Amino acid sequence: MLNFMNRTGEKRDSQAAEAMRPANHGEMSGILNKMQEALVSLCDWQQSINENIKIIAKEIAEIKCLLQKDAQRYLPQEDASLDENLAEGMEKAALQGQMSMRALYAGACSNGIFISVTAEPVQGKTIYQLFLEGTDKARFEVYQGAMQKVVQDSNFLMEACKMEGRGFRLRTKKKGFAQNDGTIWRLVDPAQVEFY
Repeated sequence: MLNFMNRTGEKRDSQAAEAMRPANHGEMSGILNKMQEALVSLCDWQQSINENIKIIAKEIAEIKCLLQKDAQRYLPQEDASLDENLAEGMEKAALQGQMSMRALYAGACSNGIFISVTAEPVQGKTIYQLFLEGTDKARFEVYQGAMQKVVQDSNFLMEACKMEGRGFRLRTKKKGFAQNDGTIWRLVDPAQVEFY
């Protein structure tokens, strides 16, 4: 009789465990669904933040330009026209998203013109970094992120740089000079680089 009860008790225990399994599986499925919904919500929230950051950055650039224009009123009269042109150029470029207050980046130089000039470097395409001196002049050198690319193929530098030496490293001996004519950046004086 005791054996029978033990066997029956064991059978009852396994039946109880089997009965609970679907409930636990259902609970787990529900938890996983809630986690998935939370992750989707979090991704949407992150995208919204990124969009807001872009909008704020644009507004900051516009405010800087407006402040620059407003400051013109307090400058001596003879310098005001020059500074007004500077402010208008900065405002125009900032609104077009083509100008950083400190540096620009160019993909290459072709026929004396820097192409694909952007406010931020473009991975795999940027070759030069232009350091602004006002709105229409810049010193330039090979962009640090492009060193490996240009060491492997120096043809990227042929037009805008005077090259010397051989080796697998590159350094700038003298920065080049570029000028903006209102719409494009032109090469004025090539940079001098050395492979070592």
